[in-house]
Amino acid sequence: SLSTGGAQADFDSGLPDVSADGRYVTFTSIANNLSTQDNNNFANIFVRDRQTGLTDLVSIGFDGSPADGNSTLSRISDDGRHVSFYSSADNLVAGGTDFANIFVFDRDTRTAERVSFDVAGFVDVYHDISGDGGFVAFSASPFEGLSVSQDIFTDVFVYDRQNMTHQAVSAAGVGADPNQQISHPRMSTDGRFVTVSSNIAGLAPNDPNFDFDVYRYDRVNESIERLSNYANGFAADGLSIFSDISADGRHVVFYSAAGQLSDPPRFDDDFALFAHSPLPAGNRSVTLEPRQVVDDADFGNQPQFGSIAGVKFRDDNGDGAQDEGEPGIPDVTIYLDLNHNGQLDDDDEPSTVTDEDGNYMFIDLPPGPYIVAEVAVPGSEQTQ
Repeated sequence: SLSTGGAQADFDSGLPDVSADGRYVTFTSIANNLSTQDNNNFANIFVRDRQTGLTDLVSIGFDGSPADGNSTLSRISDDGRHVSFYSSADNLVAGGTDFANIFVFDRDTRTAERVSFDVAGFVDVYHDISGDGGFVAFSASPFEGLSVSQDIFTDVFVYDRQNMTHQAVSAAGVGADPNQQISHPRMSTDGRFVTVSSNIAGLAPNDPNFDFDVYRYDRVNESIERLSNYANGFAADGLSIFSDISADGRHVVFYSAAGQLSDPPRFDDDFALFAHSPLPAGNRSVTLEPRQVVDDADFGNQPQFGSIAGVKFRDDNGDGAQDEGEPGIPDVTIYLDLNHNGQLDDDDEPSTVTDEDGNYMFIDLPPGPYIVAEVAVPGSEQTQ
């Protein structure tokens, strides 16, 4: 939480989120010295570029004026371009808003978009943006005609920013208890999988209590799976909440006070962190009841992507390895020479710039051979 000039924030900052490569950090701050545009005495959303040292105010009015309300709890896309946040400001989009909403700010186009429109009641602060920036999940009062039940307290909705449509997580049958809710969403990188917390017993079978459980919703198949289960498949008898999900949607971690989820079991009410991982590839667990027919034991495949990372350094002794005292070199362009022509083709080949310590990374790469190359540094000779 520094200004572009390097000044430390003059008041509290917190609630950070980080881009996939660690370059961009978004956070909430009530400091007044992080941006020259910030003179509104409200909490605001900032993005810090750890490579360039720039601090960007993103909770700003559509006309460039300061936001006229508080903003908090931001989330950032993998590439750092899109930032979602909760705000009560009325001037972030043209025409204003009636109450607090979830917004997405595009740092390239410098425009904000309200994604929680058409909500009949309130919008909750908890939300998430997919790694690709295309989807936003948020908790709110049920939409008229969209949620399965209009009587639950909150539902989770996923907004498709390209098609401008909402999808409700309450895909399974739900009760009509106003104390029941679906909340606290987290999303996979492509927005297909959403984890939520809910105390609705009807979302999945074998739930004899009304404790909060953690679920994973598959938007493509419109199916929902409870993850906070005992070994016998029944719902845990303690509060389970605050989940997070891996980029590919396969692995989920969550907090739970259900002691018997652990091995060996705990007999206290303290919260612990649990991880849910799927069955090994190629296996499905199917339990048949008498005379039951199971016709959906399907198998899907998802591409497995990889990454390439390294460091550009000053090789003082010319041995091709970074030794103690040989510093990294910042601001060097590294690229993947896909067509093997020995030069960077700007429109067709991935490239990045080394950070202050000489580090670089390429993510989400499909399997295959790659040539990693650099744009030559004037006055130097490459040793490896």
